[in-house]
Amino acid sequence: MHHAYQILKNQGYPAEQIILMSYDDIANNRSNPFPGQIFNKPNGDNVYFADDIDYRGDSVNKDVFQAVLKGDKATAGGPVLESDSNSRVFIYFADHGGVDLICMPTGSYLYADELNDTLQFMHDNNMYKELVFYMEACESGSMFPDLTSKEGIYAMTATNATTSSWGTYCGTSAVVQGKNLGTCLGDLFSVNWMEDTEANNPQTETLQTQHDNVVATTTKSPVQKFGDFDFMSEPIGDFEGILTPNSKSTFGSQLKKYAHEFKSKIMGPSMENHHIKELSSVNSRDIALHSLSHNAQMDWSHESKELLTQEIENRAWWDTLFVTHFDEHLEGMNADVTVKDHEKYRFLVESVETLCGRLTDYSLKYTRQIAMASENLSDDQIATIMGKLANHCTQ
Repeated sequence: MHHAYQILKNQGYPAEQIILMSYDDIANNRSNPFPGQIFNKPNGDNVYFADDIDYRGDSVNKDVFQAVLKGDKATAGGPVLESDSNSRVFIYFADHGGVDLICMPTGSYLYADELNDTLQFMHDNNMYKELVFYMEACESGSMFPDLTSKEGIYAMTATNATTSSWGTYCGTSAVVQGKNLGTCLGDLFSVNWMEDTEANNPQTETLQTQHDNVVATTTKSPVQKFGDFDFMSEPIGDFEGILTPNSKSTFGSQLKKYAHEFKSKIMGPSMENHHIKELSSVNSRDIALHSLSHNAQMDWSHESKELLTQEIENRAWWDTLFVTHFDEHLEGMNADVTVKDHEKYRFLVESVETLCGRLTDYSLKYTRQIAMASENLSDDQIATIMGKLANHCTQ
């Protein structure tokens, strides 16, 4: 999120026209060897500045997010979208996800029908001329089932409705100033669209070209697009900012673009960073396991070994829960499920979490089984499953 903010600002967007929501738990985390800084690529620039953040901590939740988009100041309690029918709006979202839902740092999930209602409100109240929505989350392709070509919204997602997204610059590539940060510095889809924006001329590169570039470089997950494609011939600068002679960052930004163009002529446009990103990518469901394993191998301390053991045991516990109590009821069913009864699905997700605890980055993959149960099983079958879960999770 912080890198995206810097891109918009460097492209000439006034700060008062950018709204940044960030849980803000990275820059000053005790495990960060660079307090007060965040890096989104190996040996890259710091992208974190605390004063950029409009909403942090517990205020980063689905109610505030929707209020910001709807222009509801009373609910949001801070800056909100003040756009009109002549505005071009750009939304970038990055967090974990599952089938038909995306996560928020605090509070409940935002479900596809709720997001659709918010976007429909914006459309009905003439809050934009055209809207571009980039979404980074596992199964993010399930979040726009009702988007059509009539709302003036173009959405691009990191993956489809059935697969995970991927982290990148992980492991031995997560190095800044000679120090390995022991994590993934970015998400593959997000890094690709942001680096593409930084490398090209926003006045001439189109949304279609950026889409094609991101599809070509995001090799680990199937990037998807939804909605209205009629304005994809417009330049990305109409949404992500266009450098002007008065932009404070014009010289530095242009210098980076020239450097990229020079490298591309020598190495070929697909070579720069592409192999590094591909080789250092990790399935988003496995980032915690990968990072803990990497850290344990690096220092082999009691704490690092204990954290790794806990992660392995936690994953095994969730595997057992769903394999034992869901799979026997879902055998032979099509896993490519579309949620139609959102209320029932929401109830089941909340019931599982009430009985067994919050779904983790890893166990969110099992929202597919919950969705399949919601759409295919009878109330009696679901009640049987819930009874078994209650026994399993209280032991």
